[in-house]
Amino acid sequence: MYIGAMVELCSQDALRKDLDIKSFLHWIKPAVLHDQFLFLQNDGEVSPSAYITWAFVNEETLHRYSHGPRFVLHPSEWNEGTTILELTNAQSTLSDSL
Repeated sequence: MYIGAMVELCSQDALRKDLDIKSFLHWIKPAVLHDQFLFLQNDGEVSPSAYITWAFVNEETLHRYSHGPRFVLHPSEWNEGTTILELTNAQSTLSDSL
């Protein structure tokens, strides 16, 4: 249910609508499994208008994310520390919804 709603929202986003399903699942499945996501709704709407995902990473993972040219978070790194790393780019996700 959650992944289907996320796919639908991505299909409506100009930056994400061409994302292949394998890449999509790589970034979404760990968030769902760790309950590290939140759907957002506009007032009066029944369906979600956006979602955000995050991971709890350690300092080493945060450093690689901050300094690497193409960071890929391994599924085991989603819940290994205390630093919250927002992974959805909520600003662009929310901008079309507001």
